[in-house]
Amino acid sequence: MLIPFGLKQGKFYDVSEVERGRACGCICPSCKQTLVARKGDPEKKIHHFAHDKKAKEDQEEKIKCDYSFCVVARLVIKQCIRELSSFEMLFPEWKIELHKNDQFGRTQTVTGYATKSHTLLIEQFEVEPSAQYNDLDVLCYIGGYPVGIHFSYNGRPCYIPKEDEQLSLIDIDLEPLRALYATFTQKSHDSFKELVMDYVFKVGSRNWLTHIRYASRKKELKAKLKELVEASNELPPR
Repeated sequence: MLIPFGLKQGKFYDVSEVERGRACGCICPSCKQTLVARKGDPEKKIHHFAHDKKAKEDQEEKIKCDYSFCVVARLVIKQCIRELSSFEMLFPEWKIELHKNDQFGRTQTVTGYATKSHTLLIEQFEVEPSAQYNDLDVLCYIGGYPVGIHFSYNGRPCYIPKEDEQLSLIDIDLEPLRALYATFTQKSHDSFKELVMDYVFKVGSRNWLTHIRYASRKKELKAKLKELVEASNELPPR
């Protein structure tokens, strides 16, 4: 099993940040067994942690490890964000497209945006926020408005905002990180941790679950679509 991150004194480390072999001083984040840092030829094999076979052989009671890649990746991401005073992040567009047929069966379409894609500097944020937002991973404030960040992966429940919650919420899918690790080389990034944070802030799969402007924007577009259909109904096909 190739393990990207080890745990030492309550902190997660990338294999690039520790000594080779047992000198890394790390344990497995899942089963808490001793790890060794494997740092061979990066062209032949990904630098990684592995369970210490000798330590496992010396154990009286064998421990099975159910290492969860995305669970640990999420913890590492939150640790990295805690260490920042600010960060820039790409927020995706949310395009709204509505369709309706006129009385002659012709489809009318309107499109608009709840928000367009843009990169924002985040200076006010809280990792693992308390109170009503405690199911979020990160809570940001942009222009005074709360914007939540939720990291998803297979098996983790989706965050469902309350109906009266004035919250914009973005979901970032961590599952693609598995494939990125399987093909990771140090040509593009100095460490896998660096690649993970680049994924979170810039290039990773993300989408809006809710946005504070969605309802009002959709209402505007529905009114516009109604006008288009009514106008189209006055023009029978030739």
